[in-house]
Amino acid sequence: MSLAEALILGVVQGLTEFLPISSSAHLALLQSMMPGFSQPGLLFDIMLHCGTLVAVVLYLRKDIKWLLASLFSRSKSGTSPSHQHGRKISWYLVLALIPTALIGYFGRSWVMLAFTKPLAVALLLLITGWLLFGTRFFRQPGKGVEGMRRRDAILIGIAQGVATFPGISRSGATIATGIFAGMDRELAARFSFLASIPAIVGALILDLVRIFPLSSESEGLIFYYISGTIAAAIIGYFALAILFRLIRGFGLSAFAYYCWGLGLVVIGISFLSKGL
Repeated sequence: MSLAEALILGVVQGLTEFLPISSSAHLALLQSMMPGFSQPGLLFDIMLHCGTLVAVVLYLRKDIKWLLASLFSRSKSGTSPSHQHGRKISWYLVLALIPTALIGYFGRSWVMLAFTKPLAVALLLLITGWLLFGTRFFRQPGKGVEGMRRRDAILIGIAQGVATFPGISRSGATIATGIFAGMDRELAARFSFLASIPAIVGALILDLVRIFPLSSESEGLIFYYISGTIAAAIIGYFALAILFRLIRGFGLSAFAYYCWGLGLVVIGISFLSKGL
């Protein structure tokens, strides 16, 4: 791996982790197209996800502060509607994590297999496109925190678990699921990204346990890894800002055409490479 490759992959991770076009699909496809690309183990992928985790925590820092204040407030303000809503969202985030963890744990072998199958990634990108396109038919504004139900959180958790497959956009699947459940677009997006924080942290811990101790080759590339991580964090922060602006204005359906186009291109390349 070169510094240029690390920076390119960091930028791509930052852009595609939050825009609803599947970061895993782009990383898998891009790495397959880089001549002679190789990385020892999973450390680089883990660090890229750490970069985008930092981005989402910084961008949603006010929401996180609100949730923590709602949970730990001992004053009379703890009974205010704002604090009650905060505790409700906190409980629903825990609820959403359960199906995510179950799907991630029991489906891991299938997910790893899909990463090696560009055609499977392409087909899943087409599915993501249909999910995004479907959001245009749901009226807005939808329900707010007071109208949110346990079922909504569970459905978003399921969508987040399914999105571990490359080609299914995590942000696209979870936000679309929230919109299909009747939630306001911005609430669906905020809940989606808040739900991603414990899911990403849990996945990172499991992966870190698997890779230690580090190989000498990984240690030799640590500067490149850190560079890619910083790129992912910076680009990811601005990608989040862009996404929320688009959600307030145009919605998600425009990204469907990108997912369809990329999926069809990959399908075409797959068939041509096999001489069909």
